[in-house]
Amino acid sequence: MIIVIVAFVLVGGSIAVLGVLASGNVSGTEFSPTTFSTRTFGYCEIPLVHWQVTPVVRIAQSEPFETLLQAEKLIPTATGQPTAVWHLVSVERAGVTIQQGDAELLVKYLRSSSFGTHPTAMEWTQKNPELAKVFWPIVARLARRNEYLLVPDLFELTRMTNTPQELQAAMHEHLAKRYHRWANVEHNLDHPAPALELLDEALVYAQDLPKLHRELTKQRGQWSTE
Repeated sequence: MIIVIVAFVLVGGSIAVLGVLASGNVSGTEFSPTTFSTRTFGYCEIPLVHWQVTPVVRIAQSEPFETLLQAEKLIPTATGQPTAVWHLVSVERAGVTIQQGDAELLVKYLRSSSFGTHPTAMEWTQKNPELAKVFWPIVARLARRNEYLLVPDLFELTRMTNTPQELQAAMHEHLAKRYHRWANVEHNLDHPAPALELLDEALVYAQDLPKLHRELTKQRGQWSTE
């Protein structure tokens, strides 16, 4: 009788462990805006209650395009920022995606099989080195500010410009106006600190837009005295 009970307990325990492994597996991907590298993570949890039962295991990934961006120094060094910054790309539970982070908006372009008239972003970068020198540093700046929502529009601009000067002008004008709109929203919500910070970011991109730069500078002076 004791043997039967022990066997039952062992079988039941084995089934429980297998159940946790099968339905309690959590995995995902993270993206580093400072190095443009990615890593996967995973752990097991008890289903339903979501109690983590194993340590998190992280594995660095080596993607050819991300390696190229680093090797060609198209991603500027992140001065004054910690290197160990990771933004969520996605999380899966039992093989089903349950959450996507904003960083997914950039990562999908880095790994996309379609990029304008070129098969991949890697091919576009290799065939347009001067455009890439303008494009990727600005994308990196947005990623480090965790403002991935602005990234898709910039990729669209690469389809409509042919020279580095055109691309830079288009990107600067677009971002200056977007940050200006965001700043106005924050100001109208009576959030002075973020409003000024966003207006300062708009001014960064408006430096080669004299009329807009003057307007933003005047507006900032007014907001600073409120």
